[in-house]
Amino acid sequence: MAFGIYTSEDVELTFSANMIRADYGVPGSPSWDEPEDVELDAVAIFGVPVDVKALREHFPALHSEIMARSYEIEEWQ
Repeated sequence: MAFGIYTSEDVELTFSANMIRADYGVPGSPSWDEPEDVELDAVAIFGVPVDVKALREHFPALHSEIMARSYEIEEWQ
C-alpha cells in the first residue's frame, strides 16, 4: 500500500493506492510503478478535517474533483 499527499495553499488531501508495475509492453522497455485502486483517506481544508464518507455521500461531484487531484501526485510512498 502506498500513500500520496496533494497539498495546495488551503487544501491537503491524503490518498492510498496499490502500486502496480507498468511498462510499454516491449522487451527491454523501461518500467515504473503506477497507483491502482486509489482511495481518498483524508481531507483538510484550511487545516480543518473533513469527513471523507460524508463528502462522498453528500457532494459526489466535489468528491470526483478531489479524486482527480490524485493524478497530480508525483511521488507515492
